[in-house]
Amino acid sequence: MRKHTCSFILSLVLAFSLLPNMTGFAFSDTDHDPGKSSIRSLQEQGIVNGVEDGQFQPQSALTYAQAVHLMVKGFGLNLDRFRFAQQPQASDYFTAVADDAWYAPSFVSAYHNGLSLSGDLDPEALMTREQYAELLCQAIQTKGPYAFIQMFVLIGDEASVDTAYMGSIQTLLIAKIAKLDQDQNFLPKQNISRSEAAVWLNEALKFVAEQKLISENLQKEPVEEPIRVTMVKISEQVNEVVLTRGEKPSPGYGISVDSITFSGNTAVIRYSLHDPLPGRMYPAMVVDVKTSTFVGSQYEIETEHNR
Repeated sequence: MRKHTCSFILSLVLAFSLLPNMTGFAFSDTDHDPGKSSIRSLQEQGIVNGVEDGQFQPQSALTYAQAVHLMVKGFGLNLDRFRFAQQPQASDYFTAVADDAWYAPSFVSAYHNGLSLSGDLDPEALMTREQYAELLCQAIQTKGPYAFIQMFVLIGDEASVDTAYMGSIQTLLIAKIAKLDQDQNFLPKQNISRSEAAVWLNEALKFVAEQKLISENLQKEPVEEPIRVTMVKISEQVNEVVLTRGEKPSPGYGISVDSITFSGNTAVIRYSLHDPLPGRMYPAMVVDVKTSTFVGSQYEIETEHNR
């Protein structure tokens, strides 16, 4: 078995049968299901199909076969970047996955994209919430890596959680992909339903898309941001020079002094600006971003932004 641990630092195609794609048609049994909007969103993206008679069967339990197929379809996992001497078969890696099973290609793609699947797993076995959390977290990381803030969400039934899955569960809770119930329990050993699996997947795909957008924005040519410079007299010989970036929506923003050089009666202060890191969660709070340094009172001050 290949083991990959989802770092804490931090498709559906529930194609349970080979029915034609029903995208564009609402499922007849999801109108009153809590996951209706997520199921509909995945259906519109071509990620989920129904089971039969236009039904999704949202409260039915999810099997390993369905979950693996869900990850592959949802995250677009394929073999395009691999080269093989001969076409790989599911039986090369899994003893209980028939090569002609509808989900066999998904197991092959999942294996080569790094998802941790036991070679002797039963594809028809039902998947628990903690097992699904582990698989989903690994799938998310195929589009990363992502860094997550160092924190720990208190779980009421933590004693029931397999320690091997705790990192992934914490990651999903921190990213608000999964939630605890009203009693602050995760219910790790409970079988996950098709509906809840769809909700978690939909939130995970939104998380990946948001992080991609943040990353792309950070790579764009930065717009010069004005910095306010003020001086506070400390003594006859020394001034405190304060560089203020202004109010920002989270503590992920910062400013730092990198160096000071002197030329004649001029001191040039070089500074850097810091923005929130992609994938890291920050508390929503307004902060006044500033830093300061000390310079002799005889010097005129100039500032220079280090890019």
